[in-house]
Amino acid sequence: MLRGPLTKLAGTVGFASLLSRALMIAQRQAPALAKWHVGADGVLEGFSDAPAAEATRQGGMILLSELLSLLVTFIGEPLTLRLMHEAWPKLTLKTLTPRTEAQP
Repeated sequence: MLRGPLTKLAGTVGFASLLSRALMIAQRQAPALAKWHVGADGVLEGFSDAPAAEATRQGGMILLSELLSLLVTFIGEPLTLRLMHEAWPKLTLKTLTPRTEAQP
């Protein structure tokens, strides 16, 4: 879902690079992602071969978390939240409100 908005922002190569980096980080935490890889066109491959086990689902959540973390690092939280809202419009803006320094 984030592929469209991120490709508009960074291009196909930029998106593929960012997703590849997020996958590399996520694989350290979730060995179930070892067979996953990112194609040159930014398409995530290899996950259809994996069993639909809880470890694979958790690995996918870890991958998404790492991708969003990298986005926050590179483009900031407000723009990341706007991209998330573009990808998932049913999320409310209240849910996507940036944290302030005072919040934990």
